[in-house]
Amino acid sequence: MQTAFDVDIKYREHAASPAVIGTSPNWLQLRSDEVLDGVFFTENQNAALARVAVIGTDVRTALFPDEDPLGKTLRIADVPFQVIGLLKSRGAGPAGGSLDNLVLIPVNTASRRLFNRDFLTMVIAQVKDPDRSSEATEKVMELLRERHHIRPPALDDFTITNPAATMAQVTRAGSTLTKILTGVAAMALLIGGIHVECSLHLGHGPDFGQVSCDRIGIFESQCGRNCRCGRGLGWNAVRHANAKIATDPGLASVRGGDSALHDCRGGVRNLPCVEGVETRSNAGTAVIK
Repeated sequence: MQTAFDVDIKYREHAASPAVIGTSPNWLQLRSDEVLDGVFFTENQNAALARVAVIGTDVRTALFPDEDPLGKTLRIADVPFQVIGLLKSRGAGPAGGSLDNLVLIPVNTASRRLFNRDFLTMVIAQVKDPDRSSEATEKVMELLRERHHIRPPALDDFTITNPAATMAQVTRAGSTLTKILTGVAAMALLIGGIHVECSLHLGHGPDFGQVSCDRIGIFESQCGRNCRCGRGLGWNAVRHANAKIATDPGLASVRGGDSALHDCRGGVRNLPCVEGVETRSNAGTAVIK
């Protein structure tokens, strides 16, 4: 796969910046997507570097609000592409982002006519047997380390994610945020209780109703200390939350979808066939049996 998230797409006076993904024709099988209208591109179109595109419903709304997008020509980074298909809406992903704000084009077209890359930026692998998911992940990880010439103690220059890990990150992120918000709420109640107690103490006594300037000064001084105390506790809570978000991968980056192998440096080139793994380097996919 080839991916880009900062490319401008235009049609007449309309513009958008969706995810542009160069992928193989087996995208529908790997991602369980459906074509709502039109067709998906074929292997022949991919081999011929055809400038065709399949768009999501968010892109249709942004670029073609009042007309049928099929057959129209949009421009991706000023390169013309003909819209041949519209994907069925999938809604939001696990992290809350829209899964419909995307444009799919043939991976070979993306590599040679749009991004000028000779490597892949991502590989999506589908595990046929869920019980062997961990085993398959380990095999792919070993293969990528070998191809990228990575030896311990060097760190990997790629990341591997899968649905189980993604859901665990989302759950951990929600739990951590819940604890932080609970702490902030408890702190607010504590400060509010101190303020109310101060007010009650000031308003009761033998001279209730006749508050002297001295007592008003004492009240203002106590309230000022309470505010400074609350501000300090609030800043501490914010710093703690920022530190937690920075160090917790579940909060810093949560991604949904199928298992993906992200290559951050050299790409994934000419993956060889290993036991139980069928690879297709030109299509940018690997199906793990």
